[in-house]
Amino acid sequence: MTFGYAPHGLRQDFQNQIRQIQKEIGFEYVRFHGIFSDELMLYNETPSGEVYYNFNHIDSLFDSLLSYGLKPFLELGFMPSQLASTDKTIFW
Repeated sequence: MTFGYAPHGLRQDFQNQIRQIQKEIGFEYVRFHGIFSDELMLYNETPSGEVYYNFNHIDSLFDSLLSYGLKPFLELGFMPSQLASTDKTIFW
């Protein structure tokens, strides 16, 4: 199953839908993109410019999917904007 954009998987209404679909139909894998998107706040910098990574939102997403019996199939397409060499993309 594919659900689209990773940050959407953190919304409660979305999780309710995934849970219901999994209960009624059942899937083994779920695919989505944007696991490193800015909305999941993986890449961060302190005011002094020191880089730190925060996996809390990604962990929460994976934990919820695993609790529904789904295995994440990762698409590594987008990256944090602060690491990108350009804001040009062919996907939007």
